[in-house]
Amino acid sequence: MIEIPLTNNPEQFFSVTLTDITYNIRVLLNSRTLPKWSISFYIGDVAVVEGVMLCGGVNILSQHNIAVKNAYVINLDDPAQDPTREDLGTDSVLVILTDEEVSSG
Repeated sequence: MIEIPLTNNPEQFFSVTLTDITYNIRVLLNSRTLPKWSISFYIGDVAVVEGVMLCGGVNILSQHNIAVKNAYVINLDDPAQDPTREDLGTDSVLVILTDEEVSSG
């Protein structure tokens, strides 16, 4: 399991290496309506996946053609709860699981 380092900063930019590929990641909070978090993955300046909602308890990348798979947002108190404005990076974390971890869970 790999935990992606997120905070509750409403606009985050960082790089992380997953599956031997370095991704530039952008995480944004859309607070115009209900506060909802989204994530985008780039290789260099090229978007691989943009604007994926951070939804609790589901594989957020299952519908996307990207080398990273098994990406889950998990709330430590309620695994199916979406991250809130305040708890992203503390009570709600983004993890990348191996196939073995998914099948054994």
